[in-house]
Amino acid sequence: MILFKSIILSLFLITNFNASSEEGNVGSYQTLSVEDAEKILGQAAKLIEQNTEEKDGLVRHTCTFQANAKDEKTDKLGVLYYLFEKYPGKSEAKKEFASIVESNVHMPGQKLTKDLGNETWIHTDDANFYMIMFRKENKIVRVKINKITSLTNTNELIDVLKKIAVSLN
Repeated sequence: MILFKSIILSLFLITNFNASSEEGNVGSYQTLSVEDAEKILGQAAKLIEQNTEEKDGLVRHTCTFQANAKDEKTDKLGVLYYLFEKYPGKSEAKKEFASIVESNVHMPGQKLTKDLGNETWIHTDDANFYMIMFRKENKIVRVKINKITSLTNTNELIDVLKKIAVSLN
């Protein structure tokens, strides 16, 4: 009986330690909460996909949120994509940021600013999508809203990203 209790206790501690480690990893990647996604999408939403991978010193964490229902005014279902990348060094992050901006240079609806982090790129067609990417040191955060609805709140998007940018070290 004592052996059985010891095994159960060990399994419990191992399971709780692994769960805490995973939560810490996800938290350290500045992931969006469902509540943040709901503020941005302007309606109830759910997390439909989440993934974290590390390869060659690059950490990538992605989340996808989807509104629970179509917006009645636009008949669109809002989707929010979030990507956090942590590069081995600042130069790699700067190079990637510049590459993305350069590859889209001829498309309308773009703006470069320094509103978030070291540099910020905003791209939208004001009807279907809204994307913000910012770099802070060796980290890049990208958020894209597909299917802009009458409920989409870009001011909330900026507020949430400002909090994330401030928290990145």
